[in-house]
Amino acid sequence: LQGNSHESTPRARTTVRTQRIMSGSSDKARRPAARAAPGKDYDWDGMYVAIIRRVHEHGVPASQADWVSEVQDWFVIRSEGTAVPDERTIRRRLTPIWRALREPA
Repeated sequence: LQGNSHESTPRARTTVRTQRIMSGSSDKARRPAARAAPGKDYDWDGMYVAIIRRVHEHGVPASQADWVSEVQDWFVIRSEGTAVPDERTIRRRLTPIWRALREPA
């Protein structure tokens, strides 16, 4: 009862939506308490495929912060929480793409 109260928060709803959009999974993603060790390899190629698919199927996210959060959730799901880059690292990878997609055509 009290344990289920978090499911109605905006963050919980966003996490569930992110999973459906980027992975098709219906299980809730949870961010790990600890980040992956520095120098750890991440599935960047898989991330690029996921974000291309996301933009193709659902358009560009409303904000870059939303997109960073979606990508971080994608890493949590794909690696079962063992290989998740920090938000800054993800933002550095997404920023050039975000800017290019937000420019007028």
